Amino acid sequence: MKNKFISLVLASCMVLFGSQVFANSEAESYFGVQYASGTFSPEGADDIEPGALIIRFGEQISEYFLLEGRAGFGIDDDGIVISGIETVVELDTMAGIYGVGRIDMSNVASLYVLFGLTRGEFTVSNTGQGVSLTDDESGASYGLGINVNVNDSIAVNLEYMSYLSKTDFDYGALGLGVSLKF
Repeated sequence: MKNKFISLVLASCMVLFGSQVFANSEAESYFGVQYASGTFSPEGADDIEPGALIIRFGEQISEYFLLEGRAGFGIDDDGIVISGIETVVELDTMAGIYGVGRIDMSNVASLYVLFGLTRGEFTVSNTGQGVSLTDDESGASYGLGINVNVNDSIAVNLEYMSYLSKTDFDYGALGLGVSLKF
């Protein structure tokens, strides 16, 4: 199921962003890679910080608005010890689609905000008892960031994103990445 969802998001991004569906003579497409240092905050427990690799695809729709699709997977798990038993959390996969509002501050940098939907799959393992649970969650997401242009086609970005906020946990990430405009 998760592979079908990620495939669907990636295929949708390629169809939407790969063609000039929208009339915008200054359309800008981009592809990026980002390391996201996540924070999984379960209710009533210490924060757990699994890391993820995020792939980003985007298309400029107008001067100030872009559409972006993301897909990612966990590359670092993290855990906490509760009553002498280690509990480990791992982000298995995530995918989402976002509207991005961007304001250019100069030729060098731009600020942006994101709003959209994210679906994530997490695995929680209790190493002391050999129990492992996997759960899918989806919900509204938002974030903000800054792009700094290295040259006309490469930018470095720093952002904070709240991917999921549920009644029993929150998952957000501080991301650092690079993107290629084409």
